[in-house]
Amino acid sequence: MQRKKLRIKIRAYGYMSEFDIEAEDSIQGVEQAVLDKIGQNDIVWEHFDFFDNRKCYITYEEVNNGSGQHGVVRT
Repeated sequence: MQRKKLRIKIRAYGYMSEFDIEAEDSIQGVEQAVLDKIGQNDIVWEHFDFFDNRKCYITYEEVNNGSGQHGVVRT
């Protein structure tokens, strides 16, 4: 399966983080790559009060020569 470079943005419980991953072009591939990145413990979390502190928002955008496609996962 084709791999794509993605920009991940997480807004969760009063914190935020942004990072890039490379993942297979499927929901399961993106989920696994995000979990792997989180498991590496090298993500920088910043305090962020703009979004609801009781929710978690994860968005992703394909990085492709300055253009992108956007997807949202909301929990």
